[in-house]
Amino acid sequence: MKKYLHLFLLLFVFTGLVNAQSGTTFTVGDLNYRVNDDQVSVTVIGHVNGYNAQGALNIPESVNFEGDNYAVTVIGNTAFMYCFYLNSLTIPSSVTTIEEGAFEYALI
Repeated sequence: MKKYLHLFLLLFVFTGLVNAQSGTTFTVGDLNYRVNDDQVSVTVIGHVNGYNAQGALNIPESVNFEGDNYAVTVIGNTAFMYCFYLNSLTIPSSVTTIEEGAFEYALI
């Protein structure tokens, strides 16, 4: 019985380590990101300047965080809500989902 308990605990810890990156948030350049559950892509969750983001918004196809490359595939819910000062927007073909309200009340 003890043997199985040790195996179960080892498996539990290993599974937690593998999934630890999922949900991690980080910043690259002017944008904030969250690692998606697939652990190979990210969601843009906002601009570092929040509602005061201004100028050109260029979302990259991929970003590098701690030595890992992630495809940018989602623009998150309310990511650029109330961004009144953006004057242009570039969305790469890697983005396959723009969640509801991503640009709500933004003036682009």
